[in-house]
Amino acid sequence: MMTEKNLNEPRGQTEFLNMFEVQTDVPTYRAHPAIANSDLKYVHNPSLFKANKEGLLVKEDKAFQIIGRAFEDYLNIGIKHSNEDFYSKYFVLSNTIQKPGSPNQTLFCEQLANMELFDEQDIIEAYAAYYSKPDPKKAVELYNSLNDYIVYLVEKKKRVVLEESVLASIKQMYENTISMNLYNEMFKEKGIEIFASKQLGIDSPITIYGIQWKGELDYLIFDHINSEIYIVDVKTTYRDLAFFGWEIKKWKYYRQLAHYRNLVKEFIKGTKYEKWFIYTRILVAQTSGKYETAVIPIPDSILEEGERELEQAARTIKYYQDTNFQCRLNQKPDGLLYIDWDKIQIINEPEETAG
Repeated sequence: MMTEKNLNEPRGQTEFLNMFEVQTDVPTYRAHPAIANSDLKYVHNPSLFKANKEGLLVKEDKAFQIIGRAFEDYLNIGIKHSNEDFYSKYFVLSNTIQKPGSPNQTLFCEQLANMELFDEQDIIEAYAAYYSKPDPKKAVELYNSLNDYIVYLVEKKKRVVLEESVLASIKQMYENTISMNLYNEMFKEKGIEIFASKQLGIDSPITIYGIQWKGELDYLIFDHINSEIYIVDVKTTYRDLAFFGWEIKKWKYYRQLAHYRNLVKEFIKGTKYEKWFIYTRILVAQTSGKYETAVIPIPDSILEEGERELEQAARTIKYYQDTNFQCRLNQKPDGLLYIDWDKIQIINEPEETAG
């Protein structure tokens, strides 16, 4: 599912031209000026790239993004041995909840939900506001019948709403995941140390290819028995897993994993872990059908392709900075734009990131 987490965190209107100067008092991951893999979605256009870094392109999460993120959070239940974090973040909407049957009932519920804290007198007044014949008894009866819906209206302002059927799918994806031998080898063996949602490049700057980078890894795992490190990125797909290799290419997941490996190499530099072998793997779950799951290794040759793309992106970003984000790459101030015809066949129009 994930490209970067917390895509919709408030970022604030920071001064972008100082983006390569690390800010130590930035409140959120997304507000930090270093470059994330998800920022590269806009690297083809200097003005869009700048607007994105300034927090001006925030979009609502799509359904597949919500499911993917929820699946990852549900996986953490098994790792943390607690579901408290999950249910404090998500509200499960029952399929049997009674919903308003008229506009007046809807307005009645919304008024109470906006108050959050209310008593019987508030219920009576809310009923009187939308019905021509106030009736305390009918007001309380209507409230009792629609109480669950009012709770939903309150909670959806605080938590992510999951349909009951969606949670059932996520639970099946989870069961299929933890039944894999490879999952248990990576997450359950002795000597395993797991860092979930590990942020790199935030507290300590990481400079690669001449610019500062950041990333939030789904899982960074240290195997202290075998002296190995695993970078595990969680993805979801509605397609059959047989076609997931195509998605890895299409959505440039290989570049994301190359980015994470670069960050980890810098993170462990100068430590006892520096010579440990780093495995990069995608844990993918299907959101339809039988909810099949798999662990997919990303080979060095594919990661190296991602590294080349990251290096090119860094050159492009530095060019934008030098031209005050006024010119595209290979474009002159007078407007003349040169096309690299040798690469035209591999240029794809940017698309929304997949699940």
